Amino acid sequence: MAGLPDDRLTQHLAAILRQAIELRAKLQVDERLERYSNNDLRMDEYNQLRARTRVLLPEDRLLASLPELPDAVMRAFGTKASADMATTRTESCVTQIVNQIEFRFPGLSPKAPIPIDVASLGPLTTDERRAIDEVSGLSSVSEPIGLVALEFSWVEDPRLREVVRRDYREAQLAFAAGAFKGAALLLGSVVEGMSLDVITRPATTNSSKFKAATRKVPTKEGALNWDAVGAIGLVEILVTLGWVPASTLKFAQGTADYRDTIHPRAELRLGLRPKREEVGLMLALVPLLDRNLSTAKPSSS
Repeated sequence: MAGLPDDRLTQHLAAILRQAIELRAKLQVDERLERYSNNDLRMDEYNQLRARTRVLLPEDRLLASLPELPDAVMRAFGTKASADMATTRTESCVTQIVNQIEFRFPGLSPKAPIPIDVASLGPLTTDERRAIDEVSGLSSVSEPIGLVALEFSWVEDPRLREVVRRDYREAQLAFAAGAFKGAALLLGSVVEGMSLDVITRPATTNSSKFKAATRKVPTKEGALNWDAVGAIGLVEILVTLGWVPASTLKFAQGTADYRDTIHPRAELRLGLRPKREEVGLMLALVPLLDRNLSTAKPSSS
């Protein structure tokens, strides 16, 4: 086995390995979600990685044997090729790059993707599993990858919709940069905006369940003080109103209310600092809420 090359080459190989692992994660998410519209982009990313590895490791026969995509097999099938063929073949080639570099240079160890402890969440519904899959391609690395683009088109207030959309994108960028506190604060804002859009609608406030659902919400000058309600409280209200299933709570309850930690002294007093795992749960909560709130109607019984 060859030893590690010089420092500069090591840095290049580590970057390629990280990018290959990230690309493989994106391909796996594409396959699970049957999302094949990005095939051309994924193959182009692979071809660039392939070219770079051939330059850096010209003597490696396995890497030299990897085909440029689309290859002859894919071209032979033409329009008769299955929708997942490009994704499957690209993932196979990328995996060979990852395996060969890790085998030859075991000292290279890029950071891992979001560590959501799925087992601790218990049984998952199809929507919950899909929400985790959607964010599992986002790694905590210097270059964000696998950003989940949500439109939040169901949010009625266009100004609020834009704030929520922008905050969710920025939260993902913060997570990718390792700024977990910033990501947690932004995600709290997203959950609050999504929740309050439906909770404060006339159809919701006039429902028979509204009074019971909001009994724990403090009042200020005779009105419900929504500023005093955190993400967990808002999700509990959505569950009581029938907007989202009760199982959604396990995503919210795995996190804490970090809003006060924007003040340094409050962070010291409370002893709270968002961890990577907790922020990963918050990232998965957003697409789960988005899917439920965009299609569900509140229970009127």
